[in-house]
Amino acid sequence: MSPSKEEQEQQQEQQQQQQKASEAPSQKQPMKKQELKRYEHFERDQKILLDALRRLSQQLSELDVTTVNPLTHYRQLPEPVVQAKDFLYNGAVVLHSTATKYSLLGTVDQVEQNKLKEDLIRGCNVMATGCVLVHEKAVGCSRALRKHIKRACRAVIDAVLQLVESFYNGSALVDHVGAQKAGIVWQACDVIIEKKVPIGNRNAIRRDLYVYMMECQETMGEFNGLIEKGAAPPQPKTDDKAKASTTSENDKNKKEGEDDEDEDDENDAAWDAFAEDEQLYLEQELPVATACVALVKVSRGTMNLTLQALEAVGSVLQEFLVNERDPTPKDRARFEWMERLYTLALKVGDGMTDFGTNLYPALDLKALPDQVQIHSQKLSQLVHMVMEATLTDKSKIAMPKEVIELAMNLKQATAARRNEALQAVAAAKKWEKKNNKKK
Repeated sequence: MSPSKEEQEQQQEQQQQQQKASEAPSQKQPMKKQELKRYEHFERDQKILLDALRRLSQQLSELDVTTVNPLTHYRQLPEPVVQAKDFLYNGAVVLHSTATKYSLLGTVDQVEQNKLKEDLIRGCNVMATGCVLVHEKAVGCSRALRKHIKRACRAVIDAVLQLVESFYNGSALVDHVGAQKAGIVWQACDVIIEKKVPIGNRNAIRRDLYVYMMECQETMGEFNGLIEKGAAPPQPKTDDKAKASTTSENDKNKKEGEDDEDEDDENDAAWDAFAEDEQLYLEQELPVATACVALVKVSRGTMNLTLQALEAVGSVLQEFLVNERDPTPKDRARFEWMERLYTLALKVGDGMTDFGTNLYPALDLKALPDQVQIHSQKLSQLVHMVMEATLTDKSKIAMPKEVIELAMNLKQATAARRNEALQAVAAAKKWEKKNNKKK
């Protein structure tokens, strides 16, 4: 006997329900957000950690990187510097891994996260120990080395401080801020772990000099690009401006009621033309800018001269350091000369940056001559020191022939570029004075 129509419908309905029931387990259920397991003394313990990190950061910020300490090494690394390097590396490794755990546990379990506070403070203390070690006067580290070590160490500790603060105030639990803060710690640690921090007086000093050379190259490229664009269009005369203003007003009245979109397009085009003209030198300024950029090129040459001179003196010092002897009075005089040369190179590098800020159009022809004189004087002082190569005991350093030849070329180039710049400024002033009289 065949089933009735009602029985068939019931069977189909039961089959559909069974099919849905069999498919239900295979469907992925949305994961419930795990509730944070809280620790009753979390804020108290994290406050203690924050205070310790802030004190450590303050102590590092007070380390002196400006005082000139007598150098004791150049190419070779004495034992204290090797120890400091190991302290920095070991501390960075600890903090890199601990920051990851701290960030992950902070979203699920404050009890376990709080246990990592000892690892965080230990890693920071180890790094700080290495930083303080290179600042000891007896170690004989240069200002350049102390500056780079201090900067890298403070970057890591300040990043850890921000990470802990984010969990302390709760901001780390919003929009993955905690993971972002941990990423900042990783980046700061990677600078040390991947050996991007210069270790040793030679490497640190050369790093600074190469940075200045790069800045000179970038400055030259920027302003040579402006010079290659040529002179800006001549400015309209006063009568022409008045006519243009009248014409513009009449055109505005005639076109009243036209489409606003067309008017906006015209305004945008006018503004683009105005902005482009503002980035160009006037015709009388082009020779001034060309001469000043040539002076920047000489600045790059003096950085190269400093590198070669330091290498020449450092190669002599290497013999004594390999024999593990304390520096002799002659060696100490050489170290002192190297520090003085580095000081002049810093003045040239910083002076070049200040000089470059005065080269944007429109040029200030009143202030520029003084800037040219000041910067040229710094260049001349550095070149003169290399050419003289006189120690404090009045003895001479035997400079290689190629170093002396480079110094002589730079001396001539400095004088020539300075005169060209001053003459170009005088000619531009004369042109402006003559042009103003015609108006």
